[in-house]
Amino acid sequence: MSLSRWRGFFRRWERSIPKDSLGVALRDLYDVERMGMQLPRHIKVRICHIPRRRWVRRFSLHAFRSPNRVLQSTISTLESVLNTFWSLRRDAIVGSVVTLGMMLVLFDAIDRPEPTLPEPVPQAEWKPPPPAPLIMTGGDPYIRALMRTISASESNVEYPYSVLYGGQYVRDLKRHPDKCVTIVVGPNKGNCTTAAGRYQMLSTTWEIKSERYHPQRLDGGSSYSFEPEFQDEVVYAWLSDDSAWGGVDLADLLRQGRIDDVLKILSPTWTSLGYGIETNSMSEYLPEIYQDVLAQECGEWGARCRVPAERVQIDRGKS
Repeated sequence: MSLSRWRGFFRRWERSIPKDSLGVALRDLYDVERMGMQLPRHIKVRICHIPRRRWVRRFSLHAFRSPNRVLQSTISTLESVLNTFWSLRRDAIVGSVVTLGMMLVLFDAIDRPEPTLPEPVPQAEWKPPPPAPLIMTGGDPYIRALMRTISASESNVEYPYSVLYGGQYVRDLKRHPDKCVTIVVGPNKGNCTTAAGRYQMLSTTWEIKSERYHPQRLDGGSSYSFEPEFQDEVVYAWLSDDSAWGGVDLADLLRQGRIDDVLKILSPTWTSLGYGIETNSMSEYLPEIYQDVLAQECGEWGARCRVPAERVQIDRGKS
């Protein structure tokens, strides 16, 4: 609405007011202020000095020359009301959504069956690698399997025929190395040992057994070759000799499945076989290792060898 139309409106409103009704005009002024119209202070002061009919016109013209004040106040009031309503409504909506989501989660958890955990996969039991085949060819497969079982505890390394006590290797095997190595663990700690080769034979033991079982001497002298095939042949002949073990036929005990008895008989010579004073991590696996290598040896000999289905066990706690 233009300013001229506002003026016409207030002229008509002014004529409708009785001439002596100053109280009505004051009431109208109060209503305008209550609606949010903020009049300048000097206008309110001048009201008392203006004739009764003229101050209403001045007030009306001044008040509505800038009608946006009333509109701004009204819009601000409506905005505050709407914002309050929307904030309450928004909180209610958010709260409803959160509550509904929590209820869905709870209902889903109630209806869903308990998850069944998969059965734990049992770890494969560690099994020591089988000892290497012998260099020697031929012979009784039971004694051959026993020889490989002894080397599994004494020298289960990549090159067993060349190893010294402690893991060091030697190249020259024309003779027994006869190298003294200090023992670092066990009951003989601090002593010196000359154990060497696949069967960890001492130099003195090698000389004694070679003199009896070695197939040939070196240049007709007292020394004997320590080559791999001769290590096998000397130990094979030694284990096959009944008189060397108090008249006990080791091969016959092995055919009966009495590997534990055989290991106990040999423990004073090779102390790591499970009944001696220097057992190691391989000692408890020796009977199983014997069964595995015996099956390999028997596979090469066919019908001449029979692997016992069960072995006769003895009490390891007894001497």
